Amino acid sequence: MSYPETVDNWLECIALPEYLAKIPAGHVLMITGEEFWIDGNGVRMTTEEYKRAWPGVDPAVVWAAKKRYLAEHGGGVRPA
Repeated sequence: MSYPETVDNWLECIALPEYLAKIPAGHVLMITGEEFWIDGNGVRMTTEEYKRAWPGVDPAVVWAAKKRYLAEHGGGVRPA
């Protein structure tokens, strides 16, 4: 049995659960007005492309929920 030897080989072995891949990881609003979303897999899409790729998920609604959660819960790791 062979084992992965490079970083890329290891990353290919780690499957991201679908529920995490659906969550927007980033939001880009260009100065030209174009808007893009980055899904959990790192794929850049327009809003419509995102909705087609992940049926039932509106990235703007999820992004607003993430921002609210972070605002209410300190925005990340707190020092000890």
